[in-house]
Amino acid sequence: MIQVDWSRKRFEAIRETLLPFLTTQTGFDKNKVSFVPVGAMSGENLVERNNEILKSWYEGKTLIETLGTFQSSISIYSQELIG
Repeated sequence: MIQVDWSRKRFEAIRETLLPFLTTQTGFDKNKVSFVPVGAMSGENLVERNNEILKSWYEGKTLIETLGTFQSSISIYSQELIG
């Protein structure tokens, strides 16, 4: 996102491109797919949001907050032990 100066338009274009792929070709549930704009090199929006441009249009969770909401569909305790 840093490369595109935190462009909301670019973020939305990426989401619009990836969402159909994730939901129709790979089977993800549309209601469980999240998109989070991050600046990996700067750490922006990984744990906290400081960038004023990003703050002006993105009100969602940080990446860490989003990861904290994931629920696994497979329980390691429901699988048989080999051995």
